Amino acid sequence: MSTPISSEQTRAINAEKALDVTLQAAETRAAEFLRLAQVQRRRFSTARTFAVFLGVLTPTLVAFQTQRTEIKWLPVVAILLTAGTGIVSGLQAAFKWGEGYARNLTSAQQLDELLGAIKMESEIFRTTTDYQIKYDQMKRLQERTWQQVQQIVRSQIQAELADVSDSPKAYALTSSVK
Repeated sequence: MSTPISSEQTRAINAEKALDVTLQAAETRAAEFLRLAQVQRRRFSTARTFAVFLGVLTPTLVAFQTQRTEIKWLPVVAILLTAGTGIVSGLQAAFKWGEGYARNLTSAQQLDELLGAIKMESEIFRTTTDYQIKYDQMKRLQERTWQQVQQIVRSQIQAELADVSDSPKAYALTSSVK
C-alpha cells in the first residue's frame, strides 16, 4: 500500500515538471537557431563563392574581349557576368546571410550554455526529500530559465528586425516581465 502524496510533494513535482517543460522548450529553440544558422551558412558560402568566381571571371573576360574583337557574343557574356556579380553582391548585402549565421549560432550557443548550467544546478534539488526546498528551488530555476530564454530570443528578434529596418531603434522590444 502506497502512502498518499502530500500537497507539498505535489507542488514540488509540478514545479519540477514546469522546469522540465521550460528546458525542453529552450532545447527546441536552440535546435531551431542551430538549423537556421546552418541554412544561413550555406547561403552565405554559396553567395560568397559565386561572388568571388564572378568577380575574377568578369574582368578576365573583359580583358580577353578587348583583344578578341572578332568574337561578337563576348561583350554580351561580359555584360551578363557583370550583372551576375552585382546581383550576387546585392543579395548578400540585402539578406545579410553571414550576420544571420553568426547571430543564430550565437543564440544557439547561449541557450546551450544556459541549459547546461540550469540542468546541473537542478540536479541538486531533484534528489532532495525536502519538498518545500525542492518546490522553491525548482520554481526559482524555472522562472530564471524562462526569463533568460526570453532575453536571448528578444535579442535575436531585435537583431533580425534591425537587419530589415532602416531604423534599428524602431523595433526596440521591451520585456513585459517586471
